[in-house]
Amino acid sequence: APAPATSNKTPLLVVAAIAVIAIVVAAFFALRPAASEKPPAAESTRPTTGAKATAPVTPKVSDKSIAVLPFTNMSEEKDTGYFADGVHEDLLTNLALIPELKVVSRTTVVQYRDSKKTLRQIGDELGVAYILEGSVRRSGNKVRVTGQLINARTDEHVWARSYDRDLTDVFAIQASLSQEIASALQAAITPQAQKFIERRPTENPVAYDFFLKGRDVRNRARSGLPVPLKQAETLFQSAVEQDPNFAAAWGELAVVHALHVFWEIDHTPARLARADAAIANAVRLAPEAPDVINQVGTYAYYAHRDYARAMEQFEKLARLKPNDPTVFNSLGLIQRRQGRWAEALVNQRKAEELDPGNVSYSRNLEVTLELGRRWTEALTEEQHLITLVTDKLTEQSIAAGLVFRANGSRKESDAWLAGLSPEQADSPRGISLRKAVAQQLGDFAEFVRLDQIQPFFDDDGTERSRQAWSAAIVYAAQGDLAATRKRLAGFPNELRARMEHEPMNSHLWVELALMEALLGHSDEAVRLARKGEEMLPESSDALDGMNFSRWGLLLTYAWTGDKEKALAEIEHFLQVPNQSSGGVHLLRKNPWLTPLHGDPRFEALLNDPQNSEPLF
Repeated sequence: APAPATSNKTPLLVVAAIAVIAIVVAAFFALRPAASEKPPAAESTRPTTGAKATAPVTPKVSDKSIAVLPFTNMSEEKDTGYFADGVHEDLLTNLALIPELKVVSRTTVVQYRDSKKTLRQIGDELGVAYILEGSVRRSGNKVRVTGQLINARTDEHVWARSYDRDLTDVFAIQASLSQEIASALQAAITPQAQKFIERRPTENPVAYDFFLKGRDVRNRARSGLPVPLKQAETLFQSAVEQDPNFAAAWGELAVVHALHVFWEIDHTPARLARADAAIANAVRLAPEAPDVINQVGTYAYYAHRDYARAMEQFEKLARLKPNDPTVFNSLGLIQRRQGRWAEALVNQRKAEELDPGNVSYSRNLEVTLELGRRWTEALTEEQHLITLVTDKLTEQSIAAGLVFRANGSRKESDAWLAGLSPEQADSPRGISLRKAVAQQLGDFAEFVRLDQIQPFFDDDGTERSRQAWSAAIVYAAQGDLAATRKRLAGFPNELRARMEHEPMNSHLWVELALMEALLGHSDEAVRLARKGEEMLPESSDALDGMNFSRWGLLLTYAWTGDKEKALAEIEHFLQVPNQSSGGVHLLRKNPWLTPLHGDPRFEALLNDPQNSEPLF
């Protein structure tokens, strides 16, 4: 499973994608990478209102393709489901090492847990020739794993296997199953793959148990949430204490520390030092192991934004796993951070082609299309995403918002609002979404009305300080400075207190700059915004450097009266891929740009047809 496979970040963007709550923080995406291909030509036609999703071309099903369904937990102790899931995930990891196999990812097959669909239906949906069903029963120091391989096209059983072993032999069971599957599908196992498949990561069953529990917590949690991240940290720490030679556990511990830094939960020197020490142990113990290579790349990405090193690691992993969609997805995510947009798009499309049911891959691809102002393609991808998720309400609002961003039509958003049931409209999430739509469309009176009903929405984990300044701007845009100050309340002091402990947290500097700008403290606002931009410049991160740091500097200039610099920044944003500006139609309604509205130079930039064309 990927480093932040919970990124499934993505999470912070779900509402922000249409809300334009001033600074759209780029989703903290799950990692996974792949090979470079010739980029497709950019779309040149203007988007059409209400564009329909086009049916994808169905690729020929490979005879060497397989989906391994989640293993059924047959243990009497039902709270051991994490163990069955761990055996399942490790088997998938082994199969991905076999070059000829096409293996559906864990995040896609997990939706078929306890499914009532026939195996033929599942095979058709996943585009695979074979399906493996299995179960795990754990009792004391014994484990029983069963598996049956089925031809999904004919519903015929190819074979059934059962393994009864000591708990310490679980890795041998996974290796045997991998070899049986490869043999049945006539897929050759290279000597290198054989070596990794037969490797025993640890001889300590207690350490392995802690490891599986930590990975289970990480897999189930949403991106950016501190509580499950701390739980995973404790479990991985326990694993390495039980077995100091457990390389994969050290690597996972390093990733957890790195995510604390990247998600700005704990951006302290002490946290970075723990990340550095943990990854050094993993590399010392197993430098060539695929899971450690993955973890080094993920650590480099999240702990230090060292995208060159991350790319190096995932390109190495791509040579070991040439058909692994997670590898293609990760390469695309890294290339976005490097500003290699067309290459990123190719790799993300390849990931989705290999794993079309993966919500994370679809969301990442849709965001990349937005970044390039490829609106029709983005809307098509969003409509595909709607078919994959359970929370269709949010995704439908995003789809309507995309049409507005593409051509300024608000009728789709109005239709979405009109179609809400009273229960949906008045639910906490419904009110949050309605606020987002009102802000996007410039319906500020409606936003204020809803904001007074529900000032905060905590279910998505967005910090209240961020919610406060993203609402305060609407009051400021209406000239109600008293309400602006009230809405910000004590949050500036809260951020300053955090900055004493996290001086390298660029988000805190930018957020405080925006608050100070709204409060009329111009010199301090500019100082803070410039510092935040210096800490995370566009040159070091083409995604967050634009979408947060530089965008925050632009907004600070606008609200502190420096129109010349603000307009120069707007011109730059219209020429470079980013989510924050959101296209010319969104810029016309953005409350943060109120000081520029009506300025002839601002209007000229928005009316220039070139500034609505695709960027790659």
